[in-house]
Parts: sequence; structure tokens; C-alpha cells
Amino acid sequence: MHRYKVILFGGTSEGRELSEYLSALGIPSLICVATSYGEELIREVPGKLDVRTGRLDMEEMSRLFVREQPKFVVDATHPYASAVTQNIREACRIADISYRRLLRPAQAGAVPMEKLDTKEEAAAIDRADRMHADLVIHAADIGTAAKILTGTEGNILVTTGSKELKPLCAIPHYEERLFVRVLPVPEVLEACHASGIKGRHLIAMQGPFSEELNYALIREFGIRWLLTKESGRQGGFQEKINAARKADIRVLLIDRPVQESGYSLEEMKIQIGELAG
Repeated sequence: MHRYKVILFGGTSEGRELSEYLSALGIPSLICVATSYGEELIREVPGKLDVRTGRLDMEEMSRLFVREQPKFVVDATHPYASAVTQNIREACRIADISYRRLLRPAQAGAVPMEKLDTKEEAAAIDRADRMHADLVIHAADIGTAAKILTGTEGNILVTTGSKELKPLCAIPHYEERLFVRVLPVPEVLEACHASGIKGRHLIAMQGPFSEELNYALIREFGIRWLLTKESGRQGGFQEKINAARKADIRVLLIDRPVQESGYSLEEMKIQIGELAG
């Protein structure tokens, strides 16, 4: 007997909103989250939800889908979780289950943009020195961002998460320059300590954050560079950019992976509503 009409992946804010919607409609669903922290947030959703905690590889996903035979699988993972998205999509193909990707809209036009590739790093840094300090420099990935920051001076506020720390440790004197803002959960703090980020350089807080708080942190730690991702409205992206401009500092933005086709939050709710009849 198959219990679930929908299997939903994602500890994101959109994932939590869809979980609440599924619960309100009484649609049998399984919510899959990677961490205990994600589970805690889902457990705050009203109603009774079945939650599976822990990272699944592609084979584990496909076995789950074959066993449960849901009407469809919703991928509401973070826009930058490209590897997870690829695994979910492939597992759906193997299990012959319909795959639905929830897309978080980008905040286009929020900042002036200048494209950057690895060969242009030195020239981009020079231009940033000559132009207004809030110029947004784009990097394709965290490795490229680390190379760019190696050629700069000043403290760096890192808001890209603990998983992105390793490449940043190649920056000279990174223990002194990096101020890393991460989720306040034990495994994340342990990972930061193992990387040499500790004391006042480790800022453990749950977001999203207001412009005022971002600005206060920038001022408190003498930040000259803000390293971030385009996390959209739900991730407090505009508040970070506004604070950086107000503080007259530079922003290094890691580009989103190429966006595949998908559905908006409202479109996904309509499809879920159809299951409820």
C-alpha cells in the first residue's frame, strides 16, 4: 500500500510553505530534509506531517520513489543545491515518477552587474578599485570567488554557508580576514572550528536578516567585502545588498547555477490543489 501522494524535498522557506499547504489539504505527503535543523523547522508547521531526515543519494531516492509511487515529487531545494536537484531528477526518471521543480525567482535588477570569468579576475579587481565601492563582481563558483578574494585586502563577511568554507581557506590569513555567518547548529559549528574559524570570527545566527542587522555586523567587524549568493527575497538578498551599499563596501556574488524549467510557488500550489480534488 502506497502512503504518499507527494514526496517533497527541501528545508527551504518555500518547502515549509508547501508542507503547510499539503497538511492543510490533508494530502498524504512525505517531507524529506537533509538535517535535523531542517526537521525542526518542518515540525513547526501546523498539522501532522511525515518527515524523513538525512541526505539520500540517487539510488536511495529511486528506491523510495519505486516503493511509494507518489503522484509526483516536488524539488523545493535551495537554488544552489544543483547536485541534489540532479539526483532527484534522475531518481524520478529511473522510477518513472513525475518530477516538479520549484523555482525561486531571482531579484533581477537589484544591483548593477558585471560578468566575470576566471581570466578576467585581475582586471575586474582593478576596475573595482577605480569604480564605486559597491560594484557587484560576479563569480561562477566558490573556487573562483576565493581566487578573487586572494587578490584583495580587508575583512570579508561570508554568508554562503559552512559547505563553502574549504576553498576560502586558501585565502592568505583567512583566519583573520573571514567572518563567517552560519546556522547555529552543532555540526555546522564543528565544521567551522575544524576549518580554523572560531571566536568572534564565527557568527552563528538564523536568518534571514534585516538591512539594519547586516549593516551593524559590517560595521562591527570592519568588513570590506561581502561574499554572498543570490538567495532571492526569501534569503534576505536585497537586505544584504542594501546594507553593503550603505556601508560603501564591495560585494562578491556567486552566480546561481543555470536555471532549468520549473514552477512558481503559486503554480505548484495549484497542482497540489488538484490532487485534493
